[in-house]
Amino acid sequence: MARESGAPTGQRALLEAIFTGRPAAGHDPRGLAVYRRNLLASAARALSISYPTVTCLLGRDRLGRLAGDFLQSAGRSVFDWGLWGEGFPVWLEEHSLCRQYPYLADSARLDWLMHCAQRAADARPDHASFANMEGLASLDFSLVAAPGCFVLESGFPVVAIHEAHRQDPARPDLGVAAAMLEAGRGQAALVWRQGPRTCLREARDEERIWLQLLNGGAATVAEALRRLPADSMPLEQWLDQAIREQLVIGLSHSSLT
Repeated sequence: MARESGAPTGQRALLEAIFTGRPAAGHDPRGLAVYRRNLLASAARALSISYPTVTCLLGRDRLGRLAGDFLQSAGRSVFDWGLWGEGFPVWLEEHSLCRQYPYLADSARLDWLMHCAQRAADARPDHASFANMEGLASLDFSLVAAPGCFVLESGFPVVAIHEAHRQDPARPDLGVAAAMLEAGRGQAALVWRQGPRTCLREARDEERIWLQLLNGGAATVAEALRRLPADSMPLEQWLDQAIREQLVIGLSHSSLT
């Protein structure tokens, strides 16, 4: 995934001319004005698509103003607007809005992970690898995660906030999220693709060790078992559920290839 690393010098000079209204050598002021309107509209639309929860929290007008500020700060280093805005959550962390909405940056992170999962390449479950699991001599195999599989740890109830706005963007019921905020309870968000559908749920404490297998925290099931916390969900129970949810779509082992 391409990352914003700040606009190149020439692009930054052009952006400064666009946003400040100052003349730029070799550019017609009227053309710059038209370009500015189109650029801002495209940036605002891109962020509203990639960050729907943030859009609901702030409103389209305020998001549009933020899009202009972010564009001026970060530039546009990718052609596809659908890939633009990866650095928005980090940029938001430094914004004064996070004093009013302390959960805003993490809500943006979850929005971006959902957006990335939606754009992830399709992958079909490898049923043959599951059928061969009983014949394996050891547990030195790894799990193949679904496309777009991510875990986001947050000190805020980001799943509850996201789901409330997804279910009713105009009038979200934030009762559950508000109670969790009052109690200081955070959530770990689990995101993945289930066929054409992008899924989200809270990751449970008892499955954390197994989720590490999907996020590079442990290489094999055997390795995870060696440091299994006492309160963890049994592997068989979790794996059965993960396969049904298409969170795990296959097994990887040298004897299976």
